[in-house]
Amino acid sequence: MPGVISRWSAFNDRVAVSLTRAFGSMWAFYLFVIFPLVGFVVPAWSAAIMLISSCWIQLWALPAILVGTKVTSRETETVRCEDHTITLEAVRELGRLEGRIDEFGGRMDAAMRRLDERMEAGFALMDEGFKGIESALRTRAE
Repeated sequence: MPGVISRWSAFNDRVAVSLTRAFGSMWAFYLFVIFPLVGFVVPAWSAAIMLISSCWIQLWALPAILVGTKVTSRETETVRCEDHTITLEAVRELGRLEGRIDEFGGRMDAAMRRLDERMEAGFALMDEGFKGIESALRTRAE
């Protein structure tokens, strides 16, 4: 029994969404503008046209449009929830990447400090070497 209800519900949803889309089209607008004008062309039909356009169409179209809007908004809500989940996963992944970047930046800072220390040690050795050369040249000159 739940399967039958589910199928009827799905059918009703499809019909309601189709009617909502149809009534929301420009063709429906043109039809509803032209339809009452038929009463001016054929005066004998005027009463029937007024009854159909003012009562009957509204009585069955309004609930169909309301249900179609409800179904469409439910689908939109589902898509919104899926988008929210995807966005949260992306934010979490960005957080993980930021942590890895921070870690890599820390390792780069440490490597740069070691390089600076080695370069300073090398410059100190070069200074000592130049001082030794200078003193050797001075002693030779004397």
